[in-house]
Amino acid sequence: MPLRVSLALAAVALTAAAGAQQQPQQPPVFRSGVQVVEVDARVFDREGRFVTDLTRDDFQILEDGVPQEIVALTLVGAPSVPTSPTTPTPPPSTDTTTPTQGHVPTTPAPQTWIFFFDLNHLTPGGGFDRARKAVETFVADRFRQGDLAGVVAGDKMVGGRLTSVREEILSNVRQVKPRGESRARMIELVREWPRFLNEEEVMGVVRRIKDVMDRVVTRACTDDPDACTMAESMVDQKAARLASTISKETNETFLALNGLASGLARVPGPKTIVFLSNGFPSFGLENTLRNIVGETARSGARVYAVDVRGLDRGGGGMIAPRGSTTWSAGPRRSTRWPTA
Repeated sequence: MPLRVSLALAAVALTAAAGAQQQPQQPPVFRSGVQVVEVDARVFDREGRFVTDLTRDDFQILEDGVPQEIVALTLVGAPSVPTSPTTPTPPPSTDTTTPTQGHVPTTPAPQTWIFFFDLNHLTPGGGFDRARKAVETFVADRFRQGDLAGVVAGDKMVGGRLTSVREEILSNVRQVKPRGESRARMIELVREWPRFLNEEEVMGVVRRIKDVMDRVVTRACTDDPDACTMAESMVDQKAARLASTISKETNETFLALNGLASGLARVPGPKTIVFLSNGFPSFGLENTLRNIVGETARSGARVYAVDVRGLDRGGGGMIAPRGSTTWSAGPRRSTRWPTA
């Protein structure tokens, strides 16, 4: 049950130059604009119960360390949590305060869900199949009437639109297919001599990290002692070739995410992007990532990044619900996305 905090940021520009002479029939013109930024907040007490009686005075919003004015605080929905015989049912809300005074009575708020399959970094096989099954299970069990959802495969939205029809969403999920070139590149990466264990080693060699280079060269000499004299040169060549592809595909994923965030800014209500990927290096693209984080925040969307290799294999691949780890805001030195 998010509490939506709206921030008003006003910028006023004086179009007449200072000291310029104004004609009587042309008074100075002032133009102003207001940008409202919605920020979702989910607050729970120590027992895991959602807190419903907060006011604006209980929150502080900072932008680049500068406090921002909170003009409205609105209670927009009730969390969907399982009940048990030992879990008391909370009484219905009777609060009638206005949004600017505190919050409004609890009413279910429609959610917008985006299931983003990062095809540049999803390989055919168990991980991809588990990711798709997890989304199907989530839509079948947790998608509410009135919610909207869209399925993004790579850089395109399947079906070309958001929809509230559950069967259409499930059909769109089933249409998502992995890319064959992803498997071919993975085979080249981890099986063809000289072998790399993962993309992080590739980027480590390109960045001339000595212990990474030594490790890959030692592996190459162990795999083929007769070719050991040329191992370092071959490692360099292969790393440079693969790094170019890795950077290109990562940039494509970032552009798709940024475009999605821009589009979601026009969609009202709570928005959640479930980002499904094997993870990928982001060396050299930290500024791009920082911009995407800002664009996503301005659109009022939350991102749950799910490493599909870690989905529960025995529990139906359930996507983590609200309250899980979210996309970290800011540049990351880690070469893997945070997982939910």
